[in-house]
Amino acid sequence: MTTINTIVLTDISGGVGGEPGIFSGYDLDAVFLDADGDITTTGDQIAFTSLAFTGGTIRPTGDVNQMPSNLNNYGQYFGTTFAGDIAGFGTGQSATLDTFDASNTASRLTANGFLSLGDGGEVVLTFADILVGDSMFLVFGEVGGQGEMLQVSVPSQVPLPGAVWLLLSGIAALFGVSRRRNAATA
Repeated sequence: MTTINTIVLTDISGGVGGEPGIFSGYDLDAVFLDADGDITTTGDQIAFTSLAFTGGTIRPTGDVNQMPSNLNNYGQYFGTTFAGDIAGFGTGQSATLDTFDASNTASRLTANGFLSLGDGGEVVLTFADILVGDSMFLVFGEVGGQGEMLQVSVPSQVPLPGAVWLLLSGIAALFGVSRRRNAATA
């Protein structure tokens, strides 16, 4: 058994597949961990606790429906606001990454429910520490399936060395002795 808390998803499409403009790169519809691999049973699904997004390259386009819009708050990547934040549910082009609900069109006016990464873009998902035993499935989906590809990596978790734990326990013991002395003199 091992414990993980970070998974990195990186677009490796290389400019192939999908649409240009704000739809460039892998279009992430949903992502979560699942204990049994059956996405119809939801009681065993684990959602990420935080997400860090670094957008990739945007392919040029002349289609205004595939460009950012300050007026409508559409960002450089579909699923982001014009300020660069990931758009939340109910904002028109939300990135609801906890459920498969995307609407796949090549227009920012009618698409919904996903985050376009841009060519080479990356999403770092952080989970509460998860003990992985015999099986744990990473479930994710691409909107439209137009040739985009994703690389999944799990950075090795770096445990604290034993010396750090020894130092921390020594500091805790000193703090405990100091508090007892203060209580005795009061």
